[in-house]
Amino acid sequence: MLELVPQSRPDQADLQQSRESQRRFRLAKLLQDTDEILRHAQQGEWEIVEKMERIRQVELALCFEESDHSDSPVIIEALAALLQMNRQITSLVIDAREKLMSEQQVREKQKAVAREYEKGY
Repeated sequence: MLELVPQSRPDQADLQQSRESQRRFRLAKLLQDTDEILRHAQQGEWEIVEKMERIRQVELALCFEESDHSDSPVIIEALAALLQMNRQITSLVIDAREKLMSEQQVREKQKAVAREYEKGY
């Protein structure tokens, strides 16, 4: 017969296993989200990156709020992957910022030249 309600309470090991399973699921979702953020960053879709990053920060906090500091190798590997993708995203953000600053400087120089040209006439 199908047991809908367990006969006994879960023991400590069952609870720990359940928490570990939930944490692995959250980490898998974080990895997927981070990969998607990276793809949007590579395409220069910064508004999407910003919105997704805000959501991801909440998910990160939830994932690690109950850390018991006994991380399994799978979790450690997932964290390493997250860090690597974060570095790539950060590098793309820095490159985009530098490009925008350079473009702004060029525009400012062009405006200055245009003003000088207008003064001459």
